[in-house]
Amino acid sequence: MQLPRLPQGVPRYVLNTGIAIFVLSLVLWSINALNIASIGSLRGRLTQPLHLDEHKDGEHNKGQLPSKLDATTDRRCHAVPNPPDVAVIVKTGANVLYDKVPLQLLSAWRCAEDPLIFSDLATTLGSYQVYDVLDNVTEAVKNSPDFDYYRKLQDYKKNGQDVRELRNEGEAGWKLDKYKFIPMLKKTWTMRPNHDWYVFLEGDTYAFWTNMLLWLQQFDPNGLYYLGEQTYVNNEGFAHGGSGFIISRGAMAKVLDDDPDITIRYDSIAQSEYYGDYVLMKALKEKGVELGLYKPMLQGEPPSSLRYGPGRYHEERYWCQPLISLHHVTPLDVDTVWQFEQHREDLSKPILFADMYQHFMAAHLPEGSDELEDWYNYSDDVHIRGPDEEDEDRPIPPEEMTPTQEQAYLSAEHCAAACAEYSRCMQYTYESSEQKCSYSFSYRFGEKRPPKSDGKRYKSGWIRSKIEKDIEENPCQSVVWKGFHTA
Repeated sequence: MQLPRLPQGVPRYVLNTGIAIFVLSLVLWSINALNIASIGSLRGRLTQPLHLDEHKDGEHNKGQLPSKLDATTDRRCHAVPNPPDVAVIVKTGANVLYDKVPLQLLSAWRCAEDPLIFSDLATTLGSYQVYDVLDNVTEAVKNSPDFDYYRKLQDYKKNGQDVRELRNEGEAGWKLDKYKFIPMLKKTWTMRPNHDWYVFLEGDTYAFWTNMLLWLQQFDPNGLYYLGEQTYVNNEGFAHGGSGFIISRGAMAKVLDDDPDITIRYDSIAQSEYYGDYVLMKALKEKGVELGLYKPMLQGEPPSSLRYGPGRYHEERYWCQPLISLHHVTPLDVDTVWQFEQHREDLSKPILFADMYQHFMAAHLPEGSDELEDWYNYSDDVHIRGPDEEDEDRPIPPEEMTPTQEQAYLSAEHCAAACAEYSRCMQYTYESSEQKCSYSFSYRFGEKRPPKSDGKRYKSGWIRSKIEKDIEENPCQSVVWKGFHTA
């Protein structure tokens, strides 16, 4: 190839020198880029979730950081050897689908294979199909006023309207929700037959995947198991739907096989009931499937309001049990808990309440102070108000009312002193406009509560010496895989 002719008067050695400088600069830039890439790779390994590499010898790589981060890998998905076969079923509402479900699919439910998503409106969510769980409800039931909201949803979809505009119709959505449970059970058994376990969640339920698998390994899926956090109506216990509940293959077969009319029968029953999860319990109990008592492992609380340590009742303790679920989680909660799971060194070990306390509460308590202004820490086990106020739930027994307790309502300082004196009080909240002092027998973190226009304002505090003493006296010698019973 012929070189281009140089401009007249420019010596060729100038061109050669320029080429040499360019080549040298290119070499130096490449070395520097490699160094930057190496530093960037190290920084990424230190700050991003790690992943498991199935194709490498685990013992050989033990203690080493992976050289590559794979955004499609969740460390939890392969943490439990020989896991049970779990089907995940999500029940949600069309008006909150896009607020709650997408991040869950990207994080908490990432290990679930082909999860079923049921709603009150058929639609799609990216590559996921969202099924109308109520499409086969009988016309006789659909003609009831409870289905006015359902018909409105269908109209919104037909006319291309945004169903999120219907978020404020909470009562209407709640009335409709009670009809979803039995059809959901039936459709699940038809669409996902013969899995070991069926895990039913709501759009704002976080599932601890490793904990759940480790727990379910301890049961025979052919048994009649219905697992959940018990709540009560008419003194009958049933699994709280928002906390999630789990049904074994054996129980699904027992309830649904040879009973083609179960949905029709219970659609009619649901009309006279208020809670769909209560109706579900009735259908299971009819076939001899009873609720197992596993409070507090399945939780109706988000991280901010979780109890730690002693409970409201003497027989309760929230400490050495693994957490299976959380409820009312925000997208921020979902991401924060998922990141916590990803960064654990050994994912084959269960996450206990004690672990959650250290990460989500102990590490965030105020430094240099035992109290926070404009903060509500969910102290609600005992309430003390002025002598002229009406009696309220959960007062201190009269025989335990010392002069200090009697004055607890006067100020935040009086409330703190009374809590310190009261043996079971771990923390307190004082509400100034109502002159109300409240205790908690557990330790809970809480949330920011700015002052209200009506004058309501909170101040919260923790008796750290009591908390530290309680933790010291109750170490977790082993994992507690059982719950307790409270009415």
